[in-house]
Parts: sequence; C-alpha cells; structure tokens
Amino acid sequence: MEPLFVRAVSEVLDESSGRVAGSERDHFLGLQKGMILDASRKNSGTGTPISELRGVALEDAILAVLGGGSKINGGKGTAGGQTALRRAQAAELLAPLAISLADIAALIGIRYLKLVRAQKKSNRAGSGIDSLTSRGHSSLSGG
Repeated sequence: MEPLFVRAVSEVLDESSGRVAGSERDHFLGLQKGMILDASRKNSGTGTPISELRGVALEDAILAVLGGGSKINGGKGTAGGQTALRRAQAAELLAPLAISLADIAALIGIRYLKLVRAQKKSNRAGSGIDSLTSRGHSSLSGG
C-alpha cells in the first residue's frame, strides 16, 4: 500500500480515537439498563406485572417485552429481546467514536492530498537546488 496513504489513515484514526460527542455518548450510555428498566414496568404476556416476577420468569418476561412481546402475542419473544439488547450493546460500544465512516474516509482523503502536495513541494524544492548546484552556481554549491 502507498506509504503516504497509510500515514494519512494512521494519523486520521489516531486523531479520531480521542473524539467523543458528549450528547451522543450520553444518549447511548446505559441504553441497555434503560431498556430493561422500562420493560420491567410493563406486564408479561400473561398479564402479570413484570415487577412481581422473579428469577427466570422475570428475565424471560423482560426479554419478551424487549422483543415486542411474546411469540403467542405476535412479538419476537425472548430471542427478539436478546437481539434488541445486543443492538443496544453495539450502539454503546460504537457511540464514543461519534464519527461516521464517510467522515473518516473524507478526512483520510484530505490528509492524503495534503501529504502528497507536501511531498511534491519538497521534491520540487530539492530538485531546484540540485539543478542549480549542477550548473556550478557558487553561492549554492559552496564554491
């Protein structure tokens, strides 16, 4: 892979890793806990308030509510609840990045162009000095 591109990617990712959007992060932090707390205030598929359930029945009822209800009642049941919690966990893990892939790609492209331009400018400056010294200009060649 082209070294300047690798450098651009590395620099952008290093800078991006420290960025955290407070409001987005706060929205997602504790999302799972909030979902569970909200579900625990509802009724199970049998009509029993979830707050009155214990043990496995409590866990299953919460998961079923998170899954849109029990399968008998047209929801996705406990499997749907587990999926909802996994999605919430993924959101919690990704929220601190607070930057989209498109933004990262754009930043990498911009950084890469800047590095290429700087290298070309450096090469032109170096080749200009070499051509002058090869012509015998004493002020540049030290003689």
